[in-house]
Amino acid sequence: MRLWDYHTHSNFCDHAIGSLEDYTQSAINLNLNQIGLTAHFPMIYLPESFHHYAMLLEDLPLYFNETNELKLKFKNEIEVLIGLEVDYFKKSFKQIKKVIKKHRGKFDYLIGSIHAIPWDGYEALPIDMRKAVPIIKKLGIDNVFLRYYEMMDELVKTGFFDIIAHFDFLKKYGLIPEKNEMIYQKILSVLDHIKKKDIIVEINTSGLRKSVKEYFPSDDIIKELIQREIPMILCSDAHTPNDVAYSFNETIVKLKKLGLTKLYQFEIQDGSFKKVPKRIL
Repeated sequence: MRLWDYHTHSNFCDHAIGSLEDYTQSAINLNLNQIGLTAHFPMIYLPESFHHYAMLLEDLPLYFNETNELKLKFKNEIEVLIGLEVDYFKKSFKQIKKVIKKHRGKFDYLIGSIHAIPWDGYEALPIDMRKAVPIIKKLGIDNVFLRYYEMMDELVKTGFFDIIAHFDFLKKYGLIPEKNEMIYQKILSVLDHIKKKDIIVEINTSGLRKSVKEYFPSDDIIKELIQREIPMILCSDAHTPNDVAYSFNETIVKLKKLGLTKLYQFEIQDGSFKKVPKRIL
């Protein structure tokens, strides 16, 4: 079975390496049948310290031009899909949504994620950065986890996103809640809302490259996703061309052991964008 990877980054994000074409070529070399190019949507609507993690608003036309050129250039070798990873930030979500709606028709799908948690006394907690760990411990790991999943619930309820990125991302640096059961019940509530909204959850293999050394989300959460029949896709969250489809074959073996029988793939059908189940062979 030829695979697909729907979450990759490039030099359109200041923290990733390689051009959009580099990632596309890497996917071709791996014999993927689809590659999703998904730069971070501009973070200018988040606190200022986050602005440099993504492209500027004026870069969006160039991003759409380049991705569309790659669609045409490699159409006989691979299907190129265009996406955006968009940070959910409640205070400015209306502004974010307004700008994105102006560009409808230029991209295929949206990935929703959380990298910044608003907190009194702080601009926002940068949970993608190791420097946030001592702050989180000071504020109380349980408190921050609970707020993170409250934000995830808000993200889901917007119904604005096609894919949920790295669901339990807050564990990236090995943080573990003390009141596991309380947090887990909140997780289950969020999953129930994901099911109602019919949103896809990515199995993100980038966690294997982080200090936590496990998938986003964890095996226990994957089992809950399987039980609820929530659609799942494989994503590498690649930040270098060599990360494309990272550990996908081993991950499929693992997912089959956990009881998963199908992954989802995107297809254009009758001019509309649809998710289609593909049985794991």
